[in-house]
Amino acid sequence: MSEQPRPASEASNEQIVGVSLKHAQMLAAQGRHDEALEALNPGLAVNPWSAELGGTRAWLLLTLWRLDEAQQTFEQLLGAHPELHDARRMLSITLQRQGDLGAAERTILGCLAAAPHEPLHRLQYARVLLAISAEPRDSRGNHVNRGNRSTRTLRNTARQQVDQALALAAGDAAAYEEAAHVLWSLGKPREAQDIAARALAEAPEHAGLLTLHAGLVTANAARPGTVNAHQEAVHATEMGKLLATDPQHRDARTALFAQLWHRSMTRIDAPVYLIAVAAMGIMFGFPGTAAAPSGVALWWAVAGVFGGVQWLRYRAAGQHVARGFLRSIAGSRPVDRARVWGERATWVGLLLCGVVAFVVRDAVAVRWVIVAMCALVLLAFACSLLWQLGYHARARQFEGASTDRAAVVRLSRHRRELVAVVVLRCLSVFALWALFGVVRAASGLDHSRSDVGAVVGLAASGMVLSPLIGWALTWATERRARRSLDAAIEVGAEAKPPAKWSPVLAALVAVVAVLGFVGAAASIPVLPNMHDSVGRYADPEPPVGDDGSDGTEEEPAEKACSGRTASRVSCQLDRMRERANTPIEIPQIEIPEIPEVVISER
Repeated sequence: MSEQPRPASEASNEQIVGVSLKHAQMLAAQGRHDEALEALNPGLAVNPWSAELGGTRAWLLLTLWRLDEAQQTFEQLLGAHPELHDARRMLSITLQRQGDLGAAERTILGCLAAAPHEPLHRLQYARVLLAISAEPRDSRGNHVNRGNRSTRTLRNTARQQVDQALALAAGDAAAYEEAAHVLWSLGKPREAQDIAARALAEAPEHAGLLTLHAGLVTANAARPGTVNAHQEAVHATEMGKLLATDPQHRDARTALFAQLWHRSMTRIDAPVYLIAVAAMGIMFGFPGTAAAPSGVALWWAVAGVFGGVQWLRYRAAGQHVARGFLRSIAGSRPVDRARVWGERATWVGLLLCGVVAFVVRDAVAVRWVIVAMCALVLLAFACSLLWQLGYHARARQFEGASTDRAAVVRLSRHRRELVAVVVLRCLSVFALWALFGVVRAASGLDHSRSDVGAVVGLAASGMVLSPLIGWALTWATERRARRSLDAAIEVGAEAKPPAKWSPVLAALVAVVAVLGFVGAAASIPVLPNMHDSVGRYADPEPPVGDDGSDGTEEEPAEKACSGRTASRVSCQLDRMRERANTPIEIPQIEIPEIPEVVISER
């Protein structure tokens, strides 16, 4: 008996469903999930009960974090097709993201009861157990979903589920990827890296595994007790490999851009506080009325070493990245080129100020060196501010539009990183002023170059103001991005807004920093001050003094004549007169008596 031909309308509907499904899958593979969701509408219009269309729609809603719609879609799909255990597992993921851990655990246990040999079910159960183990206490101090299970019991059970899932995976790349994620959450990054490497041997072009493996290699490159320059270099290398494989890899572009942007920020901001450190050398180099060029050289060397470290750390991360990527981060607008030349002028100016301060002896010239260092701080602060102002334009260039959930998460993370920078620099400001006080006390409170405080004040205020302004701009951009999101999209705990008191505290810090900046700018020693009366600083005295002493330890040490030329000559003449009028004491020598010698005759 031959098969009866199907009606043309039914065949046409199946074609529409197939085309809609393939179109949506293609768009989802490119990361265009909103467009993929719309591409399903023609198929759903002709067959709203299609399991494939319904499952794909629910998964897209889950990916877009439209959790309420995703939960409703999964429940409707499971009501019509209760045998779809993968949909039930994704419903557990949805409930977990919503914070309903009890319902998520019950749902995934139902999956395991129906399909105990499915590795992804066991891995989702492990994720739920880890979430329950990290669940905070309620208002009564109790854990709602933990029951009598301890944290150790929950984590051990999660590890058992991972081991059982790996035994069942048998070449399943998705299962290996999920297992590596769970092991990383369990604090086992090296085991996770081994699992990811094993999976990549079977699926070398799997995008998720490549991204995960790069992150694990970076995490395992950390060396306890040392600076993380090596880890930064490894991270840049791994992200560069991902971009070489897929130039449009959004996660790699985002991670590499964030790393290089922050490393560039540290390098650009370095002169702001290094100039203040170098200025301490002027107080050491010109205490009172004498010059001590070794103090200038020492503090300039300290500033040079720290500046060199920042350049080396930037080079360690940037040398593994394509030059085009680095040039794109630096920017090509006229303001970007002006900032680059400003950075170079700052470093060259700092070097020239050090050379002049080392050889100069005139007090007025020293004051103008301090004025030049204040100008260098202002120039470095302007370059730092331009870098902060250009962040969002570059972020849109590398990471796409700022109106989706991923952009909100990225902005929230960037805001928190800037908060950490501001807090660290506030602590550094206290340390800088403490160092200024110690150096001034060591140089003599009455005679040290107090006008160096203008350089320190400008640097202390500028190093806080720049990231604080960046924080304010990021928070404003993040608020706009949150308002532009669909009301159904939930950003989750990884993009929490700042506390209500944060803007108030930031405003107070900004007011103090601005007042300090204005006060320091007003105290720049452009006009003559009391230090000009020194005239010319005296050169260091040689080991044998001008007064004729031979430098032996038997002679009492005398204070060296200093000041202007006339004062020094007068001081030396007075000392010569004192020595001429001092009587010379001739010690008396006692000659012992010699006994008489009697020679007897025989």
